[in-house]
Amino acid sequence: MEKIASSKISPEDIETRKKQIYIAKKTQRLLGNFITFPAFFKHHLQLIHQGSAFSLHPLYAQYFFKQKLIIQLPVQRIEHAMHDWVQCNAQHLHTSDYFLSNQDLLSISHPVENILAYRHAKELLAADWNYQSTKAYQYFSTALSKGKPIKKQHVLLDSTTAIDAYFERFQQLYLSIQNHGLLSNAQISQRSAQQPDREIGIAIDRRGNIFKLQGGQHRFALAKLLNISHIPVEIRMVHTDLLQQICQTHKKSPIQAILWMAHQLASAEAVC
Repeated sequence: MEKIASSKISPEDIETRKKQIYIAKKTQRLLGNFITFPAFFKHHLQLIHQGSAFSLHPLYAQYFFKQKLIIQLPVQRIEHAMHDWVQCNAQHLHTSDYFLSNQDLLSISHPVENILAYRHAKELLAADWNYQSTKAYQYFSTALSKGKPIKKQHVLLDSTTAIDAYFERFQQLYLSIQNHGLLSNAQISQRSAQQPDREIGIAIDRRGNIFKLQGGQHRFALAKLLNISHIPVEIRMVHTDLLQQICQTHKKSPIQAILWMAHQLASAEAVC
């Protein structure tokens, strides 16, 4: 198991991932409902026990557990972020696409300080948001001048105006988090008609350590740098060894173990 640089990801890898997400979205009601999910979940646990490194798309778990996987967590508990892509048995897998794993998550992660948005946010704060003077601004401007504009937050930064607008949005997000904290999707929906991004996802390893998953990089970076006490996160990957330990120690089923784990984390209690 090893990380893969984004430059090594092929169009076929991207297309395969899109198909997997499409299938999960189309079948989550069928396989994620309260009647079918317990057996479906058990099947994927068996796949892990039989040697699979990852299994079960998180969309099924999200449909079954609903809001029960979303908790408020101290931002400083998240010290590492998972690499987006890893190679496993000659396959290229995206770590956000699996709810169950039996792997050493620390070995396929990096300190959150290495997240590009975190580095840029730290520089912008030091520059008091005079963004045109920063290396972050130069990074996007250089890419534009080379004819290889970078896409950020689903927007191609293919002009100076687009780059400036990106940093303006970044600053507006900073002001919002500074004034209101990091809001959950439910809170955002109550305050405006805009469609919020999904919650920041986390993975939990066999020792109960917490890892950030892909997405919400800017929100997370600013919350971390502003030392916001708690942020909303969604459990989107759990280690099967930890599940088994909770089941044996606390006499719970795997599904009950996940709910117990979420409750413990929300209560700032240890999960193992």
